[in-house]
Amino acid sequence: GTPPRPARGRAALAAVLSVAAASVAARHRAGIAASLSVLLDRERFRSAIIGTLNAVASRGDAGLALYSLCFVLWEAAGMPTSVVETAAGMAFGFRRGLAGSYFGKTAGSLLAFGLGRTVLSSAAGQRVGGSEAFGLI
Repeated sequence: GTPPRPARGRAALAAVLSVAAASVAARHRAGIAASLSVLLDRERFRSAIIGTLNAVASRGDAGLALYSLCFVLWEAAGMPTSVVETAAGMAFGFRRGLAGSYFGKTAGSLLAFGLGRTVLSSAAGQRVGGSEAFGLI
């Protein structure tokens, strides 16, 4: 395998990423503050969610494809899916929402599996390497 990075290199990388994140946040603080205010105001949040669902649903098949693609990424990231699938049913109806969710969940699971077995296998192996239970897998 690849030799582990020295702690100093990881600390430098973390510092560079922190500075970059702070720079982006400083440039876009008004937009970030507006987004957070929507999240904290229950009625504005509800209105934003309904507006987004209506906008995506109004695009027909293209909206369903967009939902499915976003759901692939959501599932691959390991995020909870119940609320997203419920929203699909609200936006597209039962059958179309089910079809979009089925595709998104299946493709997202396959993507996560593929990444775990290829690109992320060494990182996963390092994290669970000492575990007897995961050693059996």
